[in-house]
Amino acid sequence: MDHTKWTLSKRFTAIAFILFTLGAIISHFHKNHTHVVVAEKKGIVVIQPTPPPHTPTPLTKTVAFKTATIYHSLAAAEKNAGLTKKMDVQLNKMFANQNIAHDIHPGDRLEVLYHEYFIGDQKDHPGHIIAAKIVGKKDDVSVIRFDAPNHHVGYYKANGQGIMPAFLRVPVHYVRIGSYFTYHRLDPILHEVRPHLGVDFDAPEGTPVKAIGDGIVVFCKQMRGYGNVLMIQYNRTYKTLYAHLEKFARPIKPHEYVRKGEVVGYVGETGWATGPHLHFAVYKNGVPVNPLTVKFPSSASVPERYRHAFFDKEDQWFNEMKLFEQARMAKK
Repeated sequence: MDHTKWTLSKRFTAIAFILFTLGAIISHFHKNHTHVVVAEKKGIVVIQPTPPPHTPTPLTKTVAFKTATIYHSLAAAEKNAGLTKKMDVQLNKMFANQNIAHDIHPGDRLEVLYHEYFIGDQKDHPGHIIAAKIVGKKDDVSVIRFDAPNHHVGYYKANGQGIMPAFLRVPVHYVRIGSYFTYHRLDPILHEVRPHLGVDFDAPEGTPVKAIGDGIVVFCKQMRGYGNVLMIQYNRTYKTLYAHLEKFARPIKPHEYVRKGEVVGYVGETGWATGPHLHFAVYKNGVPVNPLTVKFPSSASVPERYRHAFFDKEDQWFNEMKLFEQARMAKK
């Protein structure tokens, strides 16, 4: 065995006589380590033992609660409640599509239920927010985290409806809007008033263009006026069209599946175009609608097979919040 060796200092020379007789002796040179001292022909050496394996203290998880009165804004209430920056980000995502700026009033309360992790009896870090509620004078706004048995994690309203929009509002990072949705626009190429049933997003050539939702490719081809054009069907209701693309992101074919946020092409000026831009059109039940004002649906609700488990978990978290709030009020 290959050991690291140290020659002992003179103050241990007296031990040598014992070592030559016994062959080895156990001696404590450090409060936390036991060393084996061995006599050899070359002198007295210390064999450094392999330290015992470190067994980390396991993390334990508990449920914790924070609350604050809303006086001026939700952001100020988050700060007063003592939320971490990471929790602020979570909470803002949870309430991002709830129109709370219109719903909250001075005197409403913010309540947050979350997981807290400990090492031994010491706090280590906060975990995910599992439920959040704005207790209003008229109505409450609630969002619950639900870990489904199929391992899908989502945030939902109290009725089980998803909180995130099913579609991206804009498919490209644009510089400005060149043309808006209208039935009366002077066409810059044909020089006549014609409907412009989409929005033109001006952007540098090569800017990525994304699918606004999960859907199926209807067609992907070159057309005279539209240039390189792509149409995606998202459900029975919505379709989108992307025109004047420089190129497609990959060899996309009809009936292929694309995911929300997936890059499907790049901004160009193919077809009838006066500069690089994306012509983006939305069709609802086959009728063109304004992409900037159409009300897209929220993401899917809790699947039917998991709704019972969701409402059980919702009752559990809301009861926990009620108990925490009662305990807080009792201390006043």
